[in-house]
Formats: sequence, structure tokens, C-alpha cells
Amino acid sequence: MKKSHRKVTEDHDKYVELYTKAREERHSIERKMRNLKVLVYKTYKIRLK
Repeated sequence: MKKSHRKVTEDHDKYVELYTKAREERHSIERKMRNLKVLVYKTYKIRLK
């Protein structure tokens, strides 16, 4: 494999890893927000958007 191809592959692997990590963090935050909305609704009967 050529050096340039190897570098592109390494860069792509780094990008995929960072993207996956960011997506997991965003998903975790969205899940926490949904849990808070449910808690507020059950406690105060107020729907949040």
C-alpha cells in the first residue's frame, strides 16, 4: 500500500472515531433531555417542547 493511501486511511479512521464519539455524546444529551421532560410532565403535568 502506498504511503499516501495509508495516510488517507489513518485520517479516515480518526474522522470516523471522532464522529462516532460526538454522535454518542449528542445521543446521550438528547436521552437525558427526554427523561427530564417526562419527569416534568409526570410531576407538574406541563408539556415541554
